[in-house]
Amino acid sequence: MKTLHVLALLGTLATPRAAPAQDRSRQLTPGVVIKPQVEFVKRVQMRTVRLSHIPDSALHLQIWPGLQVARVAPAAPGAIGTAGATVYVAKRWQDPAPSSLNDACTEPRLRGGDEIDITEPRRHGFRLADVTITSLVPPQGYKTDNAPFRRGAYKDVNGNGTTDLDQVVRIPLSARRHHMFVLGAFSVPCFTGYRVDISLRGPADVDPFSGRRITRSQVN
Repeated sequence: MKTLHVLALLGTLATPRAAPAQDRSRQLTPGVVIKPQVEFVKRVQMRTVRLSHIPDSALHLQIWPGLQVARVAPAAPGAIGTAGATVYVAKRWQDPAPSSLNDACTEPRLRGGDEIDITEPRRHGFRLADVTITSLVPPQGYKTDNAPFRRGAYKDVNGNGTTDLDQVVRIPLSARRHHMFVLGAFSVPCFTGYRVDISLRGPADVDPFSGRRITRSQVN
């Protein structure tokens, strides 16, 4: 009887254990390699677009009593036209007789000056690519101000100055001032104006300010 028990025990030890169901399935399908799942990300096509206009909500103009603002160039010889320009602004006002011509035509600093806000385009994936501000030629009879001219710095989302175009949120706008001195007058006629050309880089076929997709008609 002892001999039978020993043989039974040896038979149990020699019998291989059954492999789990998952392991058996892999063994029954030789040559099949299970690869890790790869997630494919669609690359967004980018473009640089030159803006032909901006909404009024994005253009902040400094306004004061007695100021006249023109947004369209007059049809006069030598004037800079608005065709293709993003923004066109011409200002006229009367400055009470200053102590000297160098002090004439100073613009009141009511809200920090004119500027363009590109917060909305940034929300839709656009960044500033290029900006050119050109001073307008003054009307006949106006003289250019002799005071030093400096344009303000670009501002980031925190209102700090920046030279990194990817961080620009607000674009300051300004131009040289011009005056017409009239002998014996109680006030001095003033003029300033600029043309702005802006390019943004962002997702193709997306409107920078609305974020809506642009549907282009196919040409047969």
